[in-house]
Amino acid sequence: MEAAKTWRLAEVCKYCTLSWSVFSPPAYYTVMNKAKYDGLPADVKAVFDKVSEEWVDKSALMSNNTDVVGAQFSKEKGMTFIDLSPEEAKRWRDLVAPAADAYIQTMVGKGFSKQEVQGWLDYLKSRIDFWLKEQIKRGIKSPIGPPEIRG
Repeated sequence: MEAAKTWRLAEVCKYCTLSWSVFSPPAYYTVMNKAKYDGLPADVKAVFDKVSEEWVDKSALMSNNTDVVGAQFSKEKGMTFIDLSPEEAKRWRDLVAPAADAYIQTMVGKGFSKQEVQGWLDYLKSRIDFWLKEQIKRGIKSPIGPPEIRG
């Protein structure tokens, strides 16, 4: 949704397929080299840890708000939104499944175990599920996602 305004896509595109049920919302994260972090003094680590905790909500809300603005802009430009039926979403998931398998194989080729890579993917899925439940609990509306958060 954000790109509809930022990149002005809503000015040239008349339709938008909402594929949230196929492709999870982006898993945003901020990272730091672990060895560098481990080498920091305890008081500096404490600052990084505190700011990182605050950043989770702030960055998620900011991202969601840019989607709200993009959705409104899209509606003003006359864009039509198309929700996938459950059957069509399953068909799309089945079609993109080989990409996940290819990613796993690529990472195994780089020296990671298949179990480790699958663990990363499972972790991301668990966090997406966690934050969706948290969003529902907090009543944070979004232009995309399941009916419980649409607004």
